[in-house]
Amino acid sequence: MADTVTLKTFSVVHTSVFAAAPEGGNPCPVVLDADALTNGQMQAIAA
Repeated sequence: MADTVTLKTFSVVHTSVFAAAPEGGNPCPVVLDADALTNGQMQAIAA
């Protein structure tokens, strides 16, 4: 019997925070509609 893998997709917006110019600041990816993610999944994404 084969293993089953379920893949989930999420929309991610890449933005910069604390930026004085468009190319400055710190990168900050934002996962949209992430209510279904567990704390462990969010930690894994952030790592």
